[in-house]
Formats: sequence, structure tokens, C-alpha cells
Amino acid sequence: MSFLIVSNPEAGSAEDGLAHRALDLLPDAEPFALEPAADLGAAVDAAVAEGRVLVAVGGDGTISAVAQHLVGRGTLGVLPAGTRNHFARDLEVADEETAIAALKEGRTSMIDVGGLGDRHFINNVAVGLYPELVEERERDEDRIGRWPAMIRAASRVLRESEPLVGTIEADGDARRMGAWMVFVGNNRFALRTGGPGRRERLDEGVLDLRLLLVGTRARLAYRVLRGRAWASKRFLRKEAERVRVRLAAKRAIALDGEVQDPVRSIDIEIVPRALRIVVP
Repeated sequence: MSFLIVSNPEAGSAEDGLAHRALDLLPDAEPFALEPAADLGAAVDAAVAEGRVLVAVGGDGTISAVAQHLVGRGTLGVLPAGTRNHFARDLEVADEETAIAALKEGRTSMIDVGGLGDRHFINNVAVGLYPELVEERERDEDRIGRWPAMIRAASRVLRESEPLVGTIEADGDARRMGAWMVFVGNNRFALRTGGPGRRERLDEGVLDLRLLLVGTRARLAYRVLRGRAWASKRFLRKEAERVRVRLAAKRAIALDGEVQDPVRSIDIEIVPRALRIVVP
């Protein structure tokens, strides 16, 4: 088995060190740097033609960027070096040693991905509060730091954000919608206070749809800032294979944590067992 080690040289010393370690420990491994002028698509095409495993070194954003090019072909490997490493955690390779051992052993499995137009996601898509929080945080975090920026962003978004108004359809069941946030996960996430938890499986062939319905702004701020669980009458959950969202006004969306351009129409589907991945 041979490898192409994909990493972002601007991500930090931890990711850079892990990429170099992988190059030393894995047989027939070549590096690829995610620089602004780099053509990831062409590099993936060449690596797939050579039968190489594409190893994404980084967090969920880096893994998702590589996975885009591998749906329906090739093999993805993961070396976690992000802040939260949601995907690596659910894949059970969040530990560096476990992840490297899995790559050496070369066992693979097929997992689901979510489809969003011509894009795919490995974790989730969100519209409403979450992408707006991320956008606000990113404006200030280089200047004041990540967590102070997050607190400032939360205060601003909870004060100024408008609800999502429109319609939502899950497997043909269409309803009018007024919500603070729509979350669509690739497979089922466990419930926990303050947000989605872990996934036990990545091959169930379902989307995990959740809506945080409109209530008072004061109660919303209290729940978010205190990390309290949502009351059942405000938090709805449904499993589906297809989800359609139509909004009265354009809103930003987040795909695997990365904010995308604002849209009014969102069409999401589960794509069963479409990604081959190295597993422990």
C-alpha cells in the first residue's frame, strides 16, 4: 500500500509534525501541501491512478476537502490534527497512534456521505445560528483569540440574528418552518446537552435532521450561553433520506464546519456507502 500525505502547511506545528511522522513511518509515502496555488483535484487524480491512499492530516475541514475528490473512487485515510476532530473520533482514529497503526494495517470499509448539490459532507450541514456564529467569530479571532471572539460572536448573533423562515421537506413530508437553526447530519448523532454527540455508525444510510424552533430570543440566549438541553417542544428530530429547505431570504450555510456562500434552496441526500476509508 502506498500513500499521498495531504496537509496544510499553515495549520500549525502539530499538523506539520504529524505529516512528517507519517512520511517517515508509512511505506512509499509522498507529501502534498494544501497551498493556495496547489491543485488538489489533479493531485488526487494522479494518486488514485497510482493506487495510493489519500491521507488527510488535519481537522474536519481538511478531511472534508480531500473526501470531496474521493466519493465513488479511491481510498481515504485520516490522521487527526484539528481542534475537535469530530470525524476521526467517530471513526475511532482520534488517537494519533491508533490512526497510524490503522494506515499500516490497511483495513478498509465503505461509509456513507451526505450529498449537497455537487458537494459532499462527512459530518453535517447547518444553516442559521451556527454558520453565523462561525462567521462572526472568524472576524475577530486573529486579533483577540478564539474563545474571546466566540463569546463576542455569540452575544452579537443572539442579539441580531433573524429566524429562518420558509419550508422544510423530509422524504416528501413538507412543512412550513420557523427555526433558529437547521442541522442535517450524515448518519445519526447521539443526543447530548448543547449539541450533537457521537455517531455509533457511519453506514446506516440516513440523514439526522434536527430543528431548533423559534421561541423567545431571551430563552434562546439563556440555553445557548448556559449549555442547557433544549425543551422537546422547541427541538425536533427526524430521520430521512432526503431533505429540502426553501428559505424566504438567502442565509449562509456551514458544510463540515466551513461557511459557504448564502443560499435560499438546500437539497440534501444521503449517499450510502460511497466513500472507502481506512479503519482500525
